[in-house]
Amino acid sequence: MRFNATSLAKALGMVALSAGLLAVTPALAGAAAEVPGSPTNVTATAGPQQATVSWVAPAQTPGAPPISSYTATAAPGGAQCTASTTACVVNGLAPNTVYSFTVVAINSAGSSAPSSASNSVTPTASTTTTSPVTTTTGAIKPGTPTGVAAVAGKNEATITWNAPMDGSAVAITQYRATATPGGASCTATGATGHAPTTCVVTGLTGNTAYTFQVVAFTQGAQSAPSVASNSVTPTGGTPASSSKTWIYIVLIIVVLVLIVVGVITLMASKKRREADDAWTPGARAAFETATLARSLVLAQPTGGDAQLPQVRAQAEDAAVALDRVASRAPDEERRQAASSIAEGLRGVVFSLEAESLLRTNATPPTAAQLAEADLARRRRGGELDAALAQFDQITRPPVR
Repeated sequence: MRFNATSLAKALGMVALSAGLLAVTPALAGAAAEVPGSPTNVTATAGPQQATVSWVAPAQTPGAPPISSYTATAAPGGAQCTASTTACVVNGLAPNTVYSFTVVAINSAGSSAPSSASNSVTPTASTTTTSPVTTTTGAIKPGTPTGVAAVAGKNEATITWNAPMDGSAVAITQYRATATPGGASCTATGATGHAPTTCVVTGLTGNTAYTFQVVAFTQGAQSAPSVASNSVTPTGGTPASSSKTWIYIVLIIVVLVLIVVGVITLMASKKRREADDAWTPGARAAFETATLARSLVLAQPTGGDAQLPQVRAQAEDAAVALDRVASRAPDEERRQAASSIAEGLRGVVFSLEAESLLRTNATPPTAAQLAEADLARRRRGGELDAALAQFDQITRPPVR
């Protein structure tokens, strides 16, 4: 196959043109993808020389800038309204003229294709009826609900009302009913234009008269409060919330009582510790004296009658000291312990004196008598040792 210069040039030109188209087409497609999709479900409600238009926002296109506003356009005539929400009011319409509306979404890349046309509506002539207004942010200020009525129940009331008649109902997302007195409230929330017109206010006090007012809300605005409802008086007593309040009060009182008891206990413990600190040194000194007297008494040899008066005197001195300690003891346990040592010392001395009388009697004692006397002395010596051990334990200064 033969090519001349002219044919070769044409072929190269076609290749370049095809490459250019291939390069430009994705760029054009990317630019178109940044524009929002069209709004859907456009609905119109006629009013006096105006119409309230609402719609559903399109899904956000991946990578596209966010939607900044919407514009609704009337046909015929081209009257428009703009909003950043999904509803707005088109004013200046001719009465008794049939209109439909389309909506476009707008972002920084441009405007979407127009939506499908709304339903047809016919605005009426202007009247003195309050009309919905658009705030500076594009939100629709709803009209005031009407016909508010209340029916009492047990600690509650069911409230009903009528949606505003100025055309703003299609933009209302929520109603709130509030009780007077007290301020208890309930809300009725639904899809835009379909919020319920009833709710139940709970937590009311029985046998108390209430009235109710209702406020309507759109996206970004609210109505003035409605005229008050009829007065109703719920049955029942104190509502559960008040009962809970009493429970909290009782719990607080219990906690306060526990705190007071704790403080009293702490103070009593401190006072007892101070009393122990004052009593213990004297008690320990008496214990040392008693221990020494015990050693002399139990070490008294059989037949040591000459030393018996001296042993008896020392044991009695120790017993008297323990009697004083017992009288000042801070509690019954310590008093009994001190008294037991004093009684033990006197008991052992009594046993020694009994043995001495047996030995010095004109009639010599029998072996059984001497054995019985020795056993009595040893038993009382054991009781004395036990009392000394107990007293030593309870008078030792605590480790702090």
